[in-house]
Amino acid sequence: MKFEEALKKAASYCAKSERCVQDVKNYLYKLDVKEEQIIEKIIETLKKEKYLDETRYTSSFIHDKFKFNKWGKIKIRYALRNKNIDDTLINEQLDKDIDNDEYISTLKELLLSKKKKLKNTDTNAVIQKISNFALSKGYEPQIIRDIVESIMK
Repeated sequence: MKFEEALKKAASYCAKSERCVQDVKNYLYKLDVKEEQIIEKIIETLKKEKYLDETRYTSSFIHDKFKFNKWGKIKIRYALRNKNIDDTLINEQLDKDIDNDEYISTLKELLLSKKKKLKNTDTNAVIQKISNFALSKGYEPQIIRDIVESIMK
């Protein structure tokens, strides 16, 4: 595949949704573009033309995963690292994009909702189940502990 054709397809791919560099590389590999020089040139061109922006992508990813999936910071950070996003950028955007009060209230709502769905009335079992649920969503153990204590009183 020629550079111009691959660039056009990559630009179209980026125009449909926010993408990160790793997403574009994977897409180009699927298109059978194998030369690293061509891939790097395409990525640089997409960055110059504002089709590709890691900060914008990271911010959008954090917003969507927190608002819609109710993921915690640990799970979001892990998912972004798997996309080869820089740790410094991840931490900056997490601090900027997630309001701490909203973060705590979202977790509290999740835990209360989960608690209502449980049929078990044994306090320790309830604490264990809602704590494990919050951990699986990627919330920090200390925050979980504090909220569980407050809702179990």
